[in-house]
Amino acid sequence: MLVNILIVVSGVAFLFYGSSFFLNSGMKEEFERYGLDKFRGLVGVLQLLGGLGLLLGLVWNPILVIASGGLALLMLIGFVIRVKMKDSFLQSMPSFIFMLVNGYICFCTLFSNEQIPSIFTTFRTRTEETVAIRSIFTNPAIIISAQIISSDLTYAPGLKGTIVGSD
Repeated sequence: MLVNILIVVSGVAFLFYGSSFFLNSGMKEEFERYGLDKFRGLVGVLQLLGGLGLLLGLVWNPILVIASGGLALLMLIGFVIRVKMKDSFLQSMPSFIFMLVNGYICFCTLFSNEQIPSIFTTFRTRTEETVAIRSIFTNPAIIISAQIISSDLTYAPGLKGTIVGSD
């Protein structure tokens, strides 16, 4: 649940911050100060794509790995540039925090024994027929509390056999 919250917060922040690269004249001045003005558009596009990738990653985990890993790398580069420019730690903190957050998301997605629950949750019956159940919420407790017709359904592999119905 924490990872899903971090994904949404980071995704929305990067969509907002990425769009500011094209709308805010202060961003242009910052990149001119670093001598990196020619990369401003690229960084803005990468942040927009990363933010969108994080949100789409709630549905499809492979894009979550790419987006969170890419944003963590982008923020690492941003942090190093700010340190080299002798900016204060307070000025450098956003890139440092987003580097950690997206690194954590990437790590959890790659190395967790469980898949991050997505908007599309799959259940299997004993006959291995797959039934896709859509849910607006990713919280397994909400999905479990939904009335499911068959009583012999179990959670899909990756979510460690939580029983939905009883025999």
